[in-house]
Amino acid sequence: MTLDKVRSGRLAPESITVRLLLPDTTAPMAVPVLVDGLQDEAALRQRARNIALTNAGGIAHSVEMLAELGLVQKASVQVKVHRASSLFKLYILNRSEAFFGFYPLRERTVSIDGTAHTFYDVTG
Repeated sequence: MTLDKVRSGRLAPESITVRLLLPDTTAPMAVPVLVDGLQDEAALRQRARNIALTNAGGIAHSVEMLAELGLVQKASVQVKVHRASSLFKLYILNRSEAFFGFYPLRERTVSIDGTAHTFYDVTG
């Protein structure tokens, strides 16, 4: 992982900027959606929000820690939301390299507050 290379001294960038574009979970989305009738379920959107915030927080902590340790001069993480489901991930490095991959769509069943929900969701 690139952050590990910075921590070990194998990479020494002056700055690291991470921009995350996450789905707006306050409104119905294409996924997650209940299998039965393809209906929106607020509990599934809240679950998606919790996962996204946990992951974004971990990324922010890892990047900001590099600046705190003096391994980079400047480190920043910016998070914005948009009105669509995340169906793929895209990484752009130094404005010159791009890595792209679709999130597979799967039917899943999870328990939320003791109630089973069967829904379509992205994984990856």
